[in-house]
Amino acid sequence: MSFVRPVPWTRQPQYPAKINRAHPLGALLQRAWLGSVPQKELLTGLSTPLPSGWALSPTRLGLSPSSTSNGTLVNIASTTTLPMVLFAYGQFTNESSSWRLHSVVNSNAGNRINIQQSASAVAVQVQGAFGTSRTLSVAPRGGNVGNPVFIIAQVFSSTDYRIYANGVQANGTLDCGSPITLNQVYPPGELLNGAVWMCGHGFGSALSDSQALQISADHARAFGVFAPITRRIWVPSTGGATTHTSTGALASQAAVVAGTATHKTLHPSTGSLASQAAVVAGAATHKTLHASTGALAAQAAAVAGTATHTTPSGATHTATGALAAQAAAIAGTAIHRILHTSTGALIAQSAAAIAGTAIHQALHTSSGALASQSATIAGSASGPGPDDVSGDTIVALRSISHNTHRRM
Repeated sequence: MSFVRPVPWTRQPQYPAKINRAHPLGALLQRAWLGSVPQKELLTGLSTPLPSGWALSPTRLGLSPSSTSNGTLVNIASTTTLPMVLFAYGQFTNESSSWRLHSVVNSNAGNRINIQQSASAVAVQVQGAFGTSRTLSVAPRGGNVGNPVFIIAQVFSSTDYRIYANGVQANGTLDCGSPITLNQVYPPGELLNGAVWMCGHGFGSALSDSQALQISADHARAFGVFAPITRRIWVPSTGGATTHTSTGALASQAAVVAGTATHKTLHPSTGSLASQAAVVAGAATHKTLHASTGALAAQAAAVAGTATHTTPSGATHTATGALAAQAAAIAGTAIHRILHTSTGALIAQSAAAIAGTAIHQALHTSSGALASQSATIAGSASGPGPDDVSGDTIVALRSISHNTHRRM
């Protein structure tokens, strides 16, 4: 992934740069030069060789042509259009009035506008058609020799021309002659005992005084007249798990998650989770531990909620009531044999009251001598004959099956 970042110029470009039309001064220019490539006019593409004896030298703020001889005039389209704007950014080596950073002229008619040195100041020289040459000077902040000077000259009429140098302004009103007709230029300068880092001009538009003062004073942004360079910034894309922030408790299903996230939710609950009635926040699948009242060994134990449970094999069932009674309530399902109780004497066949239904053998008593065939037997009994009996009583023993009670 990448994005383009514009980077403004903070120093002199070393190749033919484009003009920044968003800059107040750049928007007005029709021709411009860089001291680093003085042979190339930046807006029209006009190319001119350096004049004989001129050299390109490094200076404090960039490369500049330098010579004490005149430059070479180059023809341009003739114009009388006002207002006219000239600018130059450079420095002077001494206080001679001959050094000119930028000049637009009409040599045949004596017309010219120069940005030049003037004794202890800098100046704009203005002259119309065979009119009087006027020189408007101003002392720039920082001095005029050996220090960078940013100079803007604007001509609105033959009696209204202004100069701005390092944030200081001067206005001229003396008539310089009219019309001012210009058709030639010295690229980039006419006489350069010093340095020119950039210069240019335009016709038909002008800066306000406040704009001109600010631009001439702000050397840190002086090269902002050129279009920013662009740099592509590459940003590596990263993958992997994303950390999502949330508002509210993530433990709650209602938590608000920033972005799209898949998460497992921890559900809190109110009440005992052992109870089926526990209230769970959100939708959750869970296995519930059910509490019960009474012994789980009893089938009748009261379970909280609905639960399916299996009784371990061989578990002991508890019962309520007497297991001796048929009506005993058995906990769970059990296979058992019943121990029956009876009321009355089991000796009497008819008097004994057996609890439940039982198969039994009865013990019969008899009255009279069993040795006698006429002995009276209690109940119906089969006994031995008279020859086998001796004693007073025949006792017929009938076995009774007593069933032990067992639960499975």
